[in-house]
Amino acid sequence: MVEGGASLYLYEDKNVKRFFFKKQFSNEIKALVSKKYLTENNKIANNFQYKQQLLNSLTCSSITLKTIKNLLYTRNKLISLFDNYNTCSAPTTYVSSSKKQSKDVINITLRPRYNLSSFFIKNASFKTRNVDFGNKSSFGLGIEVEYILPFNKNKWSISIEPTYQEFSSTRNSLLKNTNFNVTNSINYKSIEIPLSLRHYL
Repeated sequence: MVEGGASLYLYEDKNVKRFFFKKQFSNEIKALVSKKYLTENNKIANNFQYKQQLLNSLTCSSITLKTIKNLLYTRNKLISLFDNYNTCSAPTTYVSSSKKQSKDVINITLRPRYNLSSFFIKNASFKTRNVDFGNKSSFGLGIEVEYILPFNKNKWSISIEPTYQEFSSTRNSLLKNTNFNVTNSINYKSIEIPLSLRHYL
């Protein structure tokens, strides 16, 4: 969740949520310990060892004993603390996780397309005037704009993809039992604007 001089990790499975951390230049990822246990008197107590771990590891002028003492074992609070430490220890190079996330709120992607189109005109009154323009292939281009929704771990997004396409063709046909030559032509252009809701797994 946070990468820098001190990195923060999250393991989540159903109702289980555990945080881990690692200091720069260290290969060891340590668990931040926070758990409930039963005392000898059958009372529930809390082990907040993570506060001592962070107090010993994240040494910086902006992180005080009071900061650690009031620190909750939650995603947002821990991200804020690690951002605070990384900004303090490397103020000129570190980019906070909130700024990194804001850069990815909108994604723009070019969407080239290969289209296979066909067109047929049916005249109910005069079947001899039916016209089949056949199949025609063409290339199209769309631009997808995707907005990442700021909830549920950014797994949902809304996207819109305006796409331009066209179909043009000409057919010459001889009217049945006549010497008349008829030219039929079509020039079809469209801009589609599909709107979609997307979920990332």
